[in-house]
Amino acid sequence: MNLQTLWLSATLTVIITTHGYGFIYQSLEQDVNTMPVPKKFHKVLHSYVSATNPKSLKNAWITVKLRQNNSKLVRTGDRVEFDCELSGSPTPNLHWIRGMKTEREITEILKNGIADASWEGLSRVNGKLVIDCVTPEDEGLIYCAGVAGTEIQLASTLLIVDRNLKGTCRESSKPTITLHASMVISNLESTVIIPCRASGNPRPQTYWLDNYEKRINSNIDSRYSVLENGDLLIESITWEDMGRFLCVAKSGDFEVSVDTFLYPLKPAND
Repeated sequence: MNLQTLWLSATLTVIITTHGYGFIYQSLEQDVNTMPVPKKFHKVLHSYVSATNPKSLKNAWITVKLRQNNSKLVRTGDRVEFDCELSGSPTPNLHWIRGMKTEREITEILKNGIADASWEGLSRVNGKLVIDCVTPEDEGLIYCAGVAGTEIQLASTLLIVDRNLKGTCRESSKPTITLHASMVISNLESTVIIPCRASGNPRPQTYWLDNYEKRINSNIDSRYSVLENGDLLIESITWEDMGRFLCVAKSGDFEVSVDTFLYPLKPAND
């Protein structure tokens, strides 16, 4: 590891120890169209928390940014995408909620979707909702929900379908990465999962390049594992893991990629 990356990690460690993880994003998160979870769900939320690190839960925070924060008008048969960005600690989970059963789905998320709070890491997660062939039944509110520890935030948009105009539904589609993290910060020797989910027709195949631009092979380094859903699991991260990891999704003759910067940090109590 060169002196520049060592300096960067040491600086981040000092900032986080002094000000907390949220300080890093304080100047970046402007004009976020986030609304708090309704009060009637607060009791439900805390009833289902079973985390192993109370301090992480106490310091949990999250912001949600939905790019299409106004209504979106599309034709029947169109392909439509919605982009949502979460920033939070511990690493947040992203959920899309559609239709008329919003309250029921929020309750289920709170029961089953509490994000892991066993470590005080931080991530920025990007999600994409893709509707390949819009129908009139898709019309209505669409929520992006983010969960970090005991915190949940929502952002919403409205999809309007013009029934008088019709687009063309395509049988095949290029690969699209629907979930990834642009940045992950975690303590040295911790185990991290870097998300990368892809959709498309035919179904994309996913592979990863490490921070030295070499294709990851768990037979060569058993610390790395590409999970069935496309996520990358790295066990016991080291200083040498600092850098950009590239996720590539390939479908037919097309491929797309996204990268994640991994910051290992020295634990504050060391």
